[in-house]
Amino acid sequence: MSEDAEDADPQAERLHVVVMRDSYEVTVVVEGVLDRSGAEEFRACVMEALGRRPAVVTVDASALTSVDSPGMAGLLRVRHAVTDAGVVFRVSGASPALWRVAELAGFKALLPDE
Repeated sequence: MSEDAEDADPQAERLHVVVMRDSYEVTVVVEGVLDRSGAEEFRACVMEALGRRPAVVTVDASALTSVDSPGMAGLLRVRHAVTDAGVVFRVSGASPALWRVAELAGFKALLPDE
């Protein structure tokens, strides 16, 4: 194992989620890697936020550095859960990493026109 690999920060490869709420909207800011484990953390945060019954859930995806197919599937599952609850779902600031996967998977319509 190289010295660089030993010194790598394991937190740098994780998903960081921040949830901001007001009386109308929940904004979920995601940063880092949206993969299988990150998708589960993301889902849990959004599901908890849905308990406050917002009118809108907005995902700020501008700081995603990597998205894989399980991550994209997780985003789609969250979208489905939010809309099934009668709440508007939006993605703002889609990162290039998210655009690439959405385009490959045929889900560009999920993302904002930016």
